[in-house]
Amino acid sequence: MKISKFIQNTLIGFLCIVFFIFSALATYLLLDLFKFNLPILQRNQYPILNTFEYRDIKLPKAFIVQSGSMEPAIKTGSIVITKKEEIYNQGEIISYTKGSKNIITHRIQVKNYPDGINSDPVYLTAGDANEDFDSGSITSEQIVGKVVLTLPYLGYVADFAKQPYGFLLLVIVPATIVIYEELKGLLKEIFKTLSIMKRKLFRRKGRTLKYDLKGTTLKAKNNGLPKASAIVPIFGAALVFTGLASSFFSDIEISIGNLFQAGDWSPPIAQTLVINEVLYKTNCTVPQNKQWIEIWNGFDFTVNLQDWSLRDGEGNTIQIINSVTPLAPGKFALLSKSSATWNDQCYGPLLSDVVQVQLGGTINIATESGAFKLLDSNLDIVDEVFYGPDPASASAGLNFSFEREVLGQKTGGVFNAIDFSERKPSIAGFAIPQNQDVVINEFIVHDGGTGLGNDWVELYNKTGSSVDISGWTLRDTTGIFHTVPASTTLLNGDWYTVYNSSNRLGNSGDKIYLFDSGSNLKDGISYFQFLPSVGSSVGRNTDGGNAWSVFTVPTDDNTNINPTSPWP
Repeated sequence: MKISKFIQNTLIGFLCIVFFIFSALATYLLLDLFKFNLPILQRNQYPILNTFEYRDIKLPKAFIVQSGSMEPAIKTGSIVITKKEEIYNQGEIISYTKGSKNIITHRIQVKNYPDGINSDPVYLTAGDANEDFDSGSITSEQIVGKVVLTLPYLGYVADFAKQPYGFLLLVIVPATIVIYEELKGLLKEIFKTLSIMKRKLFRRKGRTLKYDLKGTTLKAKNNGLPKASAIVPIFGAALVFTGLASSFFSDIEISIGNLFQAGDWSPPIAQTLVINEVLYKTNCTVPQNKQWIEIWNGFDFTVNLQDWSLRDGEGNTIQIINSVTPLAPGKFALLSKSSATWNDQCYGPLLSDVVQVQLGGTINIATESGAFKLLDSNLDIVDEVFYGPDPASASAGLNFSFEREVLGQKTGGVFNAIDFSERKPSIAGFAIPQNQDVVINEFIVHDGGTGLGNDWVELYNKTGSSVDISGWTLRDTTGIFHTVPASTTLLNGDWYTVYNSSNRLGNSGDKIYLFDSGSNLKDGISYFQFLPSVGSSVGRNTDGGNAWSVFTVPTDDNTNINPTSPWP
């Protein structure tokens, strides 16, 4: 006796479905028990037929995107399929890991050959929606693969499917329905076949069997689910497999420490160490030792400068300092090859909380054009600056520096010349705050009187409203020389001038700082290397403006008018 093809096909389909369901379920339970992802194939080699060559089997991998850092190119909730490649190029989207459980998928922005064109490249990456590069560089070994396919929003379903209730809804329930319908149809055919066999073997009363099993076409009226319905649990199981076997993009881009968020259009301030200001050309005594580099700590914790290195444009790399040297968050470190950089003959003493580092080794601060790279403990490039006459580089004149216009600001990459401007004069060890309210508006060092003469400092309120300046202090390189009395309010557009400060402003150079009552720096100016003439004041071209000039006719406690010449 032959079993109908329908019964055979039904049995095979049923067994395949059962096998697939139990395989998916076993995979789910196993991975959930041991809490690990499927391993990446590591150079599994198989021979090519009829040859003696071997090839690497590099299977594509699937990942679910859980952040918007790559929008609009890759939407949140998408599944990306990546494939391992031998070569990766700028502009390609890749998935990579730095040893953590998180897989990051970002675009290659820069491809560098730090050790020469014949060496292995390193890559700098960033999310399309992020303002800055990711933390440090990555190597080819850290790249999981290049994105070759994106399935928008399917990740939401896959993520749901890997949850127990999602697995139940998308796999178990549909599979149960399909299995039930298949069993119902199978049993119906079995009973029908048995009925025919019974009539074949036994005669009914008063009738002759008119059936012959041979040639009989059996047609089951199974009004259950169509066979295509088996796709439902299969698709659900595939989603479970994707959700479990792939890593998830938490996309915590510790980017240059730099935790920029997509959609935040405020100035991108790096949350790491950055090179904030550089003076590379000076006429101080022994000029090659009096240049300096200012580092700013944008982290919210103290770092040890011993763990950091500096590399010049010629590839010379040195440890910044070989002893434990803490740098507090929001503070500055000044790097120079001579401690004499900070005497009265050059750029003057620094504020007490500024860390001074004397660079050694072969580091070269070139006087015309060059570069500096700031490296972390893994020697990954965290920040870099380029300077010189090239329009794409930062630049500054003799005894001037180039400085970030906004403290710590980094636009679109590790270096962008638009972030920097020439600082005249340089202001080593501090930064001018944004959105100032009260500023140092004009000062005189020597009014032409007898002896050392008299000096004064004028403040100006540029806010548009009154400001309580009670307890504010004026300081020079030796400390506080004036404290504003209690109950002092400076009206909008008004001046506050401090006279007769006992000649505290040095006649050979000094710095003037303005601090509020909470010891927050509000403004500062240095006139080392740019000493004003006796009897002339130095002030802003217009009250509260940015440009400075010399006034041969001082305008203390009054509107700044008729500047004589630019300063410095």
